[in-house]
Amino acid sequence: MRKVVKLPTATTSSFNTTRPPQTSRALPLFHHLTQRLKTFRVDDTGSEPQIRFGEYAVVYTNDCNPVHDELFVIQYDSGERRRHVAHVTSSYVNITGPGADDTLVYWVGDLAGFRQMSRSETGAPVFAGISDGPYMPEHLKRKLMGRVVGVAKSSLGDVIAPSAGWENEVEGNAAFDPVEYTETLLASGCRPWVLIADDGRQ
Repeated sequence: MRKVVKLPTATTSSFNTTRPPQTSRALPLFHHLTQRLKTFRVDDTGSEPQIRFGEYAVVYTNDCNPVHDELFVIQYDSGERRRHVAHVTSSYVNITGPGADDTLVYWVGDLAGFRQMSRSETGAPVFAGISDGPYMPEHLKRKLMGRVVGVAKSSLGDVIAPSAGWENEVEGNAAFDPVEYTETLLASGCRPWVLIADDGRQ
């Protein structure tokens, strides 16, 4: 079992962007997979200290019901439909209007919380960990691929891909007309430009 460092609970804001309460459960280390279990490679620091960069989350794919203070693999709907490990929390919020009862909603963020990661080339700070939500339970459930139940040092032979790819990618590529695309950009006021590196590469 991995030791988990308890962090002080920050005061929550209306945007839920402060560091969330640290989960008190250490994830067990898996050496093999059983039925309904898959792994997912973690390529960021958002799930530390439970899962470190380069480790694999062990995912129980039969459990997609949102649970407060648990880790899940989530898949987004737009673009390449990326997947990543997310920390799910819940709260009761009035999302209906003045005088209405509070509703159970869920938020998705990083276990590591809102934090500065680095600085850009211009010196501006780069942050990570802003939460996403609120989600109604059924809406979030449709995005979740499974609950994280452990950690592994390797893929153990059955790994979830980092993205689902663009929806209808083959059909979209076949229908793409580069001339029409360029003419549309020019007609809307865009002007093409080319970046050339120091070694002459475009």
